[in-house]
Amino acid sequence: MRIRSMFPRGGKLAGLLVLAACGSGKGPTGNGGGGSITLTLDPPSASVNRGGTTVVMGTIGRGGGFTGDVAIAITGAATGITGTVTTAPTNGGNSAVVTLSVGSDVAPGVDTIVVHASGSGVATVTATFVLTITLPQPSMYALAIDDSALVITQGASAAATVTLTRTNYSGAVTLTVDGLPAGISAAVAANPVAGTSATITFTATTSASPGTFPALLRGSASGLADVMLPLSVTVTPAPGFTLRLTSPAISVTAGASATT
Repeated sequence: MRIRSMFPRGGKLAGLLVLAACGSGKGPTGNGGGGSITLTLDPPSASVNRGGTTVVMGTIGRGGGFTGDVAIAITGAATGITGTVTTAPTNGGNSAVVTLSVGSDVAPGVDTIVVHASGSGVATVTATFVLTITLPQPSMYALAIDDSALVITQGASAAATVTLTRTNYSGAVTLTVDGLPAGISAAVAANPVAGTSATITFTATTSASPGTFPALLRGSASGLADVMLPLSVTVTPAPGFTLRLTSPAISVTAGASATT
């Protein structure tokens, strides 16, 4: 078997694949004899993001004893869509694998590509492949916090869990809390965050001023705009007195009393 693949230069994609059958020299070979061919595509359509690729299998059926060469031509693809045609190694020369590549600047929309199969002495057949070009989903992430109104007592701490919802982005995200007044700090465990959640511990010193303070949770990631989430931190006064036992244990006789 001999296989020849050719793509001419130009704005349109035009591929040519010649499938040469290995015959004995007897019977019709495309020069008559009532032979025929068929062409099927699998799949008949596909959706591809700009900058992506898709693969389609074209299968040739032969009838009427036809054993001649079959040429597959690909036409109608828009500028920026290119392709290669190869043969599967185990299909006897009756199938072709077409890989379509969509350029990153191709306009979104639907492109109809016509695949032609022809041979000497047989009628040419066609099959249509519908290629839908889509915009890739942008890389992004969103932040959410399980407690956006934290309450902390002077000299104590409180923790909150931040959830990161990622879309086409797996990079590290650095979390910071902006706008906290003196005496209040925020520490993020395992920062930058590589996963989908993080714990932030807020601490108020004993000298932190009581009150409610606005703050901003900020996410920063390489190549992406910062993501911000508003929150508030309320500091409450520490208790004005403490209780302390002078004796950890006392004995009291029934009907009597004791002090500690």
